Amino acid sequence: MPNLRPRILILGIGNTLRQDDGVGYRLAEQAAALKLPDVESRSVHQLTPELAAEIAGASLVLFIDARISPGQGQAVGPEADPTRVLLEPVNPSPEFWTCPHTATPANLMALARWLYKANPKALALTIRAANLDLGEGLSPEVECALPAVLQVIHALIQNHANFRD
Repeated sequence: MPNLRPRILILGIGNTLRQDDGVGYRLAEQAAALKLPDVESRSVHQLTPELAAEIAGASLVLFIDARISPGQGQAVGPEADPTRVLLEPVNPSPEFWTCPHTATPANLMALARWLYKANPKALALTIRAANLDLGEGLSPEVECALPAVLQVIHALIQNHANFRD
């Protein structure tokens, strides 16, 4: 019998030379270190059109990134602090997109649908940045949030896998 478990793609986005902007990149690396079955984790500096092919092969895509504004998603984590970590669904963008340097998760979802007829479930997990100055390493606030955010990522993966089994 073939393996029916879903392929989950984690895309951690960020610039590790701009402090908290690198949080998505770092969380994707930490998720990869868990070596969970059927989970592929990629750390990228920006979203590019080439990622649409990988997105098309997934049943769940988790985009992880830093954000500056408070946002409107569902707060997640032990304290469910809406100022720190948000989880929002990502739907394919209805607008045509032509500039690869301004890709959004919604743009890539639309591209995967258009090119590959794929429509995986997608979520954006965003962590509020405290410091985007030049420099390596995360701010103390974001560093302290990492274990809880990694637990949220693990729970999302497990819930998706259990739902599909």
